[in-house]
Amino acid sequence: MPSDWKFCAECGVSIQAITEASSTSAPSHKYEIPEDSSEEKGLRFEKYVLHKINSRFCKVKEWRGDKFANGIYAESTKYPDIEVEFSLRDTQKIFAVECKWRSGYFKNGIQWARKEQICNYKRYAEEKNIPVFIVIGVGKNPEDPEDVFVIPLDDLTEPFLTLDFLAKYKRLDKNRYFFFDLKKSVLG
Repeated sequence: MPSDWKFCAECGVSIQAITEASSTSAPSHKYEIPEDSSEEKGLRFEKYVLHKINSRFCKVKEWRGDKFANGIYAESTKYPDIEVEFSLRDTQKIFAVECKWRSGYFKNGIQWARKEQICNYKRYAEEKNIPVFIVIGVGKNPEDPEDVFVIPLDDLTEPFLTLDFLAKYKRLDKNRYFFFDLKKSVLG
């Protein structure tokens, strides 16, 4: 790397931080995601959701990561996690999925997002002209959540969702594949 670079072109890490870390005698794991971090748990839930997307009918077009370095995020981290192309006979439809996992319920519901995240997802849906779905897993662990909910973004306005609201969107069989209904434009 040229000596005047401040950040690594590959990963975005501060060159100064790399230099400082390599000058210590112990190996540094400062830039690895800890196994019990919310980022790691989120990634594990995304993998759960990906395995529930039927590859016979669907092709994953995009899988965005929430990578960052020293507070620097890619613009795409504001978009839903997964973009999928559903194909049935001669018809294709693209939709997007944002994955959220929570360890449990709080005050009779869950906080699934911040207001600005909801606005970002809605802007994305409008600009791309595609449906966006929020898949929420709650309880147990990210690879096998106790409850799974699939909610059309159009039905969401608030960051906090009550148990009464969530009940309408609960998947009764959390182990079956997701299926996209072309006529209704619904993920079930």
